[in-house]
Amino acid sequence: MAIFPKRLGMVWNFRTGEVVLDGYRHKLCSRDRHAWCRRVILQEETTIPAGLELDLATLTQYSHLSGESTGKSAWVTERREITPGVRASRTIVPDRSDDIPVRVVNLTKGAVKLDKGVLVSALEPVSVCGASDDVPADLEAEGSVLRDMVSRVDGIEPMGHNVENDLTFLFLGLETPS
Repeated sequence: MAIFPKRLGMVWNFRTGEVVLDGYRHKLCSRDRHAWCRRVILQEETTIPAGLELDLATLTQYSHLSGESTGKSAWVTERREITPGVRASRTIVPDRSDDIPVRVVNLTKGAVKLDKGVLVSALEPVSVCGASDDVPADLEAEGSVLRDMVSRVDGIEPMGHNVENDLTFLFLGLETPS
C-alpha cells in the first residue's frame, strides 16, 4: 500500500499543512466541518431506451445524519454524464429523501441499464424566488401557435376534441388530464 506514495517521493508534513509529491509542494486546507453534502442515487435498477428523455426515481444521500433539514425550500441537481451518453439535466428537486425525480436523457443508439445505487448527481441548495399564476404573453402566443398547428393535423376532425387536447398536451410535455 505504501509503494505508491514512496515511489512518487511523497512527504506529508502535518506541521506545515502541506504534501510534497514528486518534488512539488501542495498546500492543504481544511474543510468546514459544518458544511455537508447531498447527492441523489438511483432508487431502483432502470433501463433507459435509446434516444429517450425521462425522470428517474432517486434517493437522497446525506454526508451526515444531521443534514436532513436545512430550511432551504429546494435543491438543484448538477448537469453531469452518469455514464457515456446518459446525461442528467440541471433540475430543481424537492427537499425530501425519496422519490426525487431527476430528468435524464439517453443520447446513445442503444438502451442503457443503470444499476440501483448509481450516483445520478450532486445536489446544491437553492432558494426558489416564487411562482406566479399569470401566464406570460409569450406563452399565450405560443399557445395560439400550438392550437393552430394542432388544428391542421390531418385526420384530427373525425377523432374528436379529446384527441386534439391530448395532442396539445403531448406537445407541451404535460400529462393528459384523466
